Amino acid sequence: MGSGLCVFSKWPILDVLYHKWQVNGYVHKVLHADWYGGKGIGLCRLNVSGFKVNIYTCHTTAEYSENAEYIAHQVVQAFDVAQFIRVTSDNVDLSVLAADLNSEPDQMCYRIIKNFGGLTDSFEVNCIAYDTPLESRVPGQNFSFSDHEAILAKFKLTKSNSSDPFFLPLEQVDKGAIKFVLSGANIMCPGLTSPGAVLTSVEKGTTVVSFQISVNFSYDPIIYLIEASLSDLSTSELSL
Repeated sequence: MGSGLCVFSKWPILDVLYHKWQVNGYVHKVLHADWYGGKGIGLCRLNVSGFKVNIYTCHTTAEYSENAEYIAHQVVQAFDVAQFIRVTSDNVDLSVLAADLNSEPDQMCYRIIKNFGGLTDSFEVNCIAYDTPLESRVPGQNFSFSDHEAILAKFKLTKSNSSDPFFLPLEQVDKGAIKFVLSGANIMCPGLTSPGAVLTSVEKGTTVVSFQISVNFSYDPIIYLIEASLSDLSTSELSL
């Protein structure tokens, strides 16, 4: 039957790869068709004006009912997606997952993909513009193009000429924020204003590097680097 995945690109496609999931629904659930579809995650590597961009797409198993009979399949698929993205994202400028995850932001599978995949929620990304380009109904018909809204988003990519990881402004978080930042959490104001933190003055929206030096008597100092944007900070608690 096929996975039902397809990517159309106006930019040159450098390479493609499809990874089939090993846990993929039940063979006796014919009408659900997950097992017969051979679902998995697809990767298209694009050349976007000199930038190397990975586009990932997949369609994880749906819930179908409220008895969670597919939860194990969904969790395995989510972790597989996260691992696949991590091991194929080296030496690229941007990785984008555009998929039907059948999971909401507060649910376990979504959080597995986001945190273990090293991804940022699309609602937390600053984009130039976004829109829903398709009409709500097919012209002249009483049904829509799809049961999933199409999304059009525009992003601006910039690349530094410097190979120095410290070319961005540095902001030091306090020691207590390390475990939360490394797990993919946003940097909150207390992490930058508590004792041990160092906050420098930059314009709103500036991309910065947040770091913390952990000193251990047995090992060399470790510097944790996390890119963040000061536009994510609460201006009600911090004046920039």
